[in-house]
Amino acid sequence: MKKIFRQPKRRGELAELRFLLRAAEEGIAVSKPYGDSERFDFVVGSRQPLYRVQVRSTRILNNTGAYVCRFTHGPLLLRYSRHDFDFLALYVVPCNAWYILPVAVLLPARLYVSVYPHHPNTRSRLEPFREAWRLLRRPKPRTKPRKARPRLRRQTAARRQTAARRQTAARRAGASRRAI
Repeated sequence: MKKIFRQPKRRGELAELRFLLRAAEEGIAVSKPYGDSERFDFVVGSRQPLYRVQVRSTRILNNTGAYVCRFTHGPLLLRYSRHDFDFLALYVVPCNAWYILPVAVLLPARLYVSVYPHHPNTRSRLEPFREAWRLLRRPKPRTKPRKARPRLRRQTAARRQTAARRQTAARRAGASRRAI
């Protein structure tokens, strides 16, 4: 049987270790900032863009059938803002499920986040972010439409000049034939 840690600090450290393991399995580079003074736990990515990730875990099932996680920090229960981090990685311990949530989805600031990983056909607004590790990967570069090469433009301009010269020469030749 798994040991349940009663101390929140230990539960948080365990969730962070699970995040590190899962991110490594997904091939995502993860860095940990020194100390605990930042509002985020990890920096994800090896090149631009780099994302700040806050890891949270829950094992609390409320009476509506949702697993809930506090979206606050500190002893005064201060709400997070969009400037604190870029993604919330929420781990639901009993279901072994991860939700990778962009902070924009969680705003305006809420006190709690509710998810339903144990209901297979739920239509929760957060369900598309279940196991959404793709959001932490580096986005593919956009393919820009190809611009016409300057060399081709010069060739086109040269062709136009040649065609204009031929037409002028043909007009002169036609005018001289008529005069004879």
